[in-house]
Amino acid sequence: MKAALIERNGGPEVLIYGDAPDPVAGPDEIVVDIHAASVNAADWQVRANQYGSTLKFPYILGRDF
Repeated sequence: MKAALIERNGGPEVLIYGDAPDPVAGPDEIVVDIHAASVNAADWQVRANQYGSTLKFPYILGRDF
């Protein structure tokens, strides 16, 4: 799948648009086909390490779909 992702925290220069593995649903989960997504304010805060979350890299951005 195509994705906007980061491999480390930082400024806009760390954004990568590329291929990522298709997700696999775990127990009690589903996978949804998304045709469009956006990167919003929460995503840039995550990218800049200002959201207070611990990330596992590579991290795929795009919370709105």
